[in-house]
Amino acid sequence: TSASFTVVPATPSVLAFTVQPLSTSAGAVLSPGVVVTARDAFGNTATGFTGNVSVAIGTNPGGATLSGTATVAAVAGVATFSNLSLTARGAGYTLAATATGLTGATSSPFDITALTLAWTNPAGGSWSLASNWSLGRVPQTTDSVVISLPGTYTVTLDTTFTAAFLTIGGATGTQTVTLASRTLTVSGVMTVAGSGVFAATSSTIAGAGTVTNQGTLSLVASTIAATMALDNQGLLVVENTSAINGTLTTNAGSTIRVQGNGFCCGGTLTVATGFTNLGAIELTSVNGGQPATLNVTAGSLINAATGTISALAGTGGGRTIGAQLDNQGLVTLNLPLTLSRAGAAHTNSGTIDASAVDWTLSQSGTTPSFTNTGTITIGAGRTWTVNNGTLNQNAGSIGGTGTLSLGAVTANFATAFTNATTTLVVSSSVLNGPGTLTNAAGRTFSLVASTIAATMALDNQGL
Repeated sequence: TSASFTVVPATPSVLAFTVQPLSTSAGAVLSPGVVVTARDAFGNTATGFTGNVSVAIGTNPGGATLSGTATVAAVAGVATFSNLSLTARGAGYTLAATATGLTGATSSPFDITALTLAWTNPAGGSWSLASNWSLGRVPQTTDSVVISLPGTYTVTLDTTFTAAFLTIGGATGTQTVTLASRTLTVSGVMTVAGSGVFAATSSTIAGAGTVTNQGTLSLVASTIAATMALDNQGLLVVENTSAINGTLTTNAGSTIRVQGNGFCCGGTLTVATGFTNLGAIELTSVNGGQPATLNVTAGSLINAATGTISALAGTGGGRTIGAQLDNQGLVTLNLPLTLSRAGAAHTNSGTIDASAVDWTLSQSGTTPSFTNTGTITIGAGRTWTVNNGTLNQNAGSIGGTGTLSLGAVTANFATAFTNATTTLVVSSSVLNGPGTLTNAAGRTFSLVASTIAATMALDNQGL
């Protein structure tokens, strides 16, 4: 038997996670504490190692920030991180450990969930009052904030807040959150459920998240920022001058209601980029005659085959669409409407029903045009006035017992047109074929400072 001898670890060469991070909620400390051990080439703990070990987020699916003490000195080769936390929800995070002169290590994947903070006061009240919340504190950025307590009440969001996840709406009653003269920043998802109402006045909804509206979203002199996306599945009500600068998506059954209000002002919604309407768009007014205007700054307002656009009578006032309109569905006019946007190339392959009122197509800018392949009906005693630009009647019909009035227009008729039913008044315009123009027996055709081009045949049976 030999004399006793001692074997010590070899030179430290590699790091290893010996206590892995476990899944927890955003903002909560990883527990148990993460442990990183320095080992030699044979897998032994390098007990003589006392250098600094640092950890950082490796895979970062949620864009989180690592909080806590991220660099500690090893004790007998072991570094313990007792207060680490991550700020954002995500699945499949990893931590990476490093130390000078040693091969680093990567942890096993783990998940970070959002801590749920629920509203508990059935009478409503102030967001900033801690006793109104389930954890006895006000919401934090990392929380999943839920306002779903059954009943009808109002929560006043009386502070500027950044929300990761916010849900409004419960099983019964109406849950309303109001925001006045403030900014709500959404980094994740804000959901207004079917019974929920989110009402913003003179405020901004900002952030890089998404607002999903299944209930009611009210914007009064308010803005949804360019970095935000709005998915409207419910009712969007707009008053005063409001804007959606980010992406707007609609769904079947959804409604966008631009509403003038006699108690304050007209209603104007400006959407920065084109969108497709799969539901209903309403231009209306309440409490007295006030205008309602929908503007789309760039791209087209596409009214899909299932979509409807209505200029409602409401309580009076003008109705305007300042957009490049691609109508594939139904446009119904119950109050006079003006359609305009500089340089727009409008198209109609659906139906425009102006049986009850006058409407005006006001064209300006570079090569504006309106191309019809659908149905346009002009009611008795009513006038469709087209000013400037080009009118292309390629297919379908322009009909009804009203009047088509062209002023400073180049009108290209690929189909035949007769004034037997629809009166035609032409001023300072040019009429092109190859369609035939018929001035029907017993009818009068007014042509003022205008030209019927060689491509169009005129069959004059009247005056």
